Amino acid sequence: MKIAFAGDFFSKSVPNISKSLLSKINECDYFIVNFEGVITTENKTRDDKSTAFNFDIENIKLFFNQFSNTPILFLCNNHIYDFGT
Repeated sequence: MKIAFAGDFFSKSVPNISKSLLSKINECDYFIVNFEGVITTENKTRDDKSTAFNFDIENIKLFFNQFSNTPILFLCNNHIYDFGT
């Protein structure tokens, strides 16, 4: 079994992953990605945050549709409460 890990991922839109990197990722059985932000359509963040990262669910779906393996998303980071609880 092959597993690929990626951490601290952030993008407002679907990234253009190079064909060579995409090929390497798709050679794995699982692709585990830590998103450095939260999934929300909310634009207003907490007043005490200078930087807040968020992702639209539609962009995440487009991102994961690029992979032939099983992608696993996790949100384990210091930005998890940027838009409140």
